[in-house]
Amino acid sequence: MKNRQLTVDKINIGDMITAKALKWPENVKINSYDSYNIDKNGNAFGYDVTASQVGSQPIKGNLYVGDDLIVGENKSLTVNGDLYVKDDLTVKGNLTVKGKIYVGGYADLNGVLSTGADKYIYIAGNATLSDVSALNLNGVMYVNGSLTSSGDVNTNGSIYVRGNADVENFSNSNGTLILLCDGNIQLANNNLYKDNPKVIDAYLYSNSNLFIYGIGSNLKINGGIYGNTISLSASRGSTLNKPIYADWFKIILIGYELEFQNPQPADPAKSRLTVNFKKDMILNPPKGIPTVNKVTLKEINTSVQ
Repeated sequence: MKNRQLTVDKINIGDMITAKALKWPENVKINSYDSYNIDKNGNAFGYDVTASQVGSQPIKGNLYVGDDLIVGENKSLTVNGDLYVKDDLTVKGNLTVKGKIYVGGYADLNGVLSTGADKYIYIAGNATLSDVSALNLNGVMYVNGSLTSSGDVNTNGSIYVRGNADVENFSNSNGTLILLCDGNIQLANNNLYKDNPKVIDAYLYSNSNLFIYGIGSNLKINGGIYGNTISLSASRGSTLNKPIYADWFKIILIGYELEFQNPQPADPAKSRLTVNFKKDMILNPPKGIPTVNKVTLKEINTSVQ
């Protein structure tokens, strides 16, 4: 780098999450013995609520859930106002909320989750994304805890996380993953032991440590990465998870060991981890990314070794 004094303005993710924090309305009281009901303004109230209990018609106003809300597989729920869940939210079907979403506890999300234009999701606890099937997210998500993501996440928005983020078995057949964390980001166990790389569009930003594995994994990231420290662990060529047997007859399996292609290929293109800078993501950022009025790019004496 020609200019060793180059500085980057950090994104204060913690303050941004605090600024977007939602709370349970103090004037709404729901007890465990209260039955599900709708008031004259179209607002719905319930303690433990499921999509089946609500029915097929959209809720005209807000939905207030005093404990847990579950939108099961092959179920749909539409709320034309805001959604307030005092404890945990589970989405395996289709949840559409035209307003904001507040989750006071934990969120387990896959299926389809949509918010209204310029609205967002605030999760006070931890979040797990697409543990079973793909999560299609349309909107911006703020997670006050930590994030675990496993599987296919299709998003046209951004995810802000105060804690750490662990991303495994990730793919995005549609959209771009924009993940911004105050804590550590670890990207591991993606496309294990495959000869052809999995291509994903992603921008990963951490104010702490960013660690990406490309040894057993085989991954090509189109986008960008940022970290207070960045660790990239990669090999070249093929890798194999080789079983270890306890005797010559290969009857008793005692574990596995990672076997690398030997000798390692000289061609850098054979690396099992590639990060390609995607300029369009910076010049035309997805929804939810903090921007200024004008962005310029400057390349500073780059080289490849």
